[in-house]
Amino acid sequence: MTASLKSIIEKVNLLYWQVKAISNNNKWDKDFIEKVKIDFTYNSNRLEGK
Repeated sequence: MTASLKSIIEKVNLLYWQVKAISNNNKWDKDFIEKVKIDFTYNSNRLEGK
C-alpha cells in the first residue's frame, strides 16, 4: 500500500469515528435532522445547476 493511500484511509477512518461520535448525540431532534436534509438537497441541487 502506498503512503498516500494509507494516509487517505487513516483520514477516512478518523472522519468516520468523528461522525459516529456526533451521530450518537441525542440532542438532534427530528426538526433539526429534517432541516439538514433540506439544506443538503438545496445546496446539492444548486451545485449541479438544477
